[in-house]
Amino acid sequence: MNTKVRDIDILKTWTLLSTINFTRYFFKCRYNKKFIVAHHHKMIGEALDKIFRGEIKKLIINIAPRYGKSELAVKHFIAMGLAINPAAKFIHLSSSDELVLDNSRDIQEIVMMPEYQRLFDVKLLNQNVKKWYTTKKGGLYAVSSSGQVTGFGAGLVDEVSNEEEESLDEFTNYLPDSGFGGAIVVDDPIKPDDALSETLRKKVNKKFDSTIRNRVNSRKTPIIIVGHRLHVEDLCGFLLDKEPNEWTVLAIPCILNTPDGEVPLWEHKHTLAELKTLQEIDPYVFATQYMQQPFPVGGGRIKKEWFVTIDSGEVPQNIAWDLWIDGAYTESKENDPTGFMIAGLDHSNNRMIIRHAESKWMTTPDVVARIKEMFESKEYGLDQASMIYIEPKASGYSFIQLIRKETFYNVTSITGRLVQDGKSARVNYSAPKIESSRVYLVRGNWNQEYITQHIAFPKYSHDEYTDLTGYAVKKYFE
Repeated sequence: MNTKVRDIDILKTWTLLSTINFTRYFFKCRYNKKFIVAHHHKMIGEALDKIFRGEIKKLIINIAPRYGKSELAVKHFIAMGLAINPAAKFIHLSSSDELVLDNSRDIQEIVMMPEYQRLFDVKLLNQNVKKWYTTKKGGLYAVSSSGQVTGFGAGLVDEVSNEEEESLDEFTNYLPDSGFGGAIVVDDPIKPDDALSETLRKKVNKKFDSTIRNRVNSRKTPIIIVGHRLHVEDLCGFLLDKEPNEWTVLAIPCILNTPDGEVPLWEHKHTLAELKTLQEIDPYVFATQYMQQPFPVGGGRIKKEWFVTIDSGEVPQNIAWDLWIDGAYTESKENDPTGFMIAGLDHSNNRMIIRHAESKWMTTPDVVARIKEMFESKEYGLDQASMIYIEPKASGYSFIQLIRKETFYNVTSITGRLVQDGKSARVNYSAPKIESSRVYLVRGNWNQEYITQHIAFPKYSHDEYTDLTGYAVKKYFE
């Protein structure tokens, strides 16, 4: 075999081995610089590879803006799909005509690159960026998610009878018994400002439900929705509420909880300090767009503006602090993290003061060690602590027996004897006290996470602080 031909075959095989390989090669050819592959890019790439292999049919990818999602999941995914099968048909939608047409133009540019043409037999029949075809009857229809989707179907048609074939248009092609035939790819289906409008949200959701999802030529045609979350009732929320078992969801937050603490998802884009600043500026935008954890605008049962924050110098000296613990006692992310809260009752003003709160996925030995550290540090005031309260559940009672064997200075009781009402009931206990300024937070770097958990309840990913606050409010005030 000719050496040049062999090299082309090797390169062709390598680029089609994975979406990441394809993106890396053609991104470098196009921009003359490397595509920086981070862990989240690999996660996205692996999900897209499963689309190509037919292992996933409905995929939602939620990740923050400017983290490479469109480059991978739209531009190079579609260009790679045409390389795999030049007859593949795509419908691409986004929140605006400008964005979707820019993406379409970029896909055309990738397909027409000499490096692409050298490897793949994909020729364009026309170059209209809104609707274009290949010479093999594949192509792309690009339109805004609120626009009209007519005269074009995504994917290839299943085998049909002779009578049915006569009714199909000249650009119809058939889906092979095995293989990829195209997809519907939705990138940012609604604008951030529009997502706050119930009318506009419902318009986009209804359009997808009544029109877009039906523009497939086969039940085998995959649908991919890419974008950051914007509202509990955005398109992703709408679909997950309606079809919870039909969608594979890859939701990637910008702050990751690890055994060593919080780390940024992609420090190349945002450091942890930068992310914390964004969270402080606007907790709602941060929770939705950066953490993929939408909650009701302005808070649900509890509002952000209800919280009172004071400096440590304003805290009375005579408070007996209690340690409150809500633990899963495991490093598994399938459970909530173990939460600690140091709180006490200011009898002179009849208010509860929370001195400190923290949470982390920890094993039982690590929790015991952390308790000892907190008691030995003067920072938390636990040298005057009288009680340790532990959430009343099976693992909590086992943990109580374990730590009763330890020595914790002036602690007179370690107990799990707390009112075992449901989570919603505990939030309902807390809400009136927080609203009437009976719960104070000592200023610290834990404040924002604590507040966000409360205002996002029950939409947040974990709720150890809302649980602990509910227990404490019940104990101190009722």
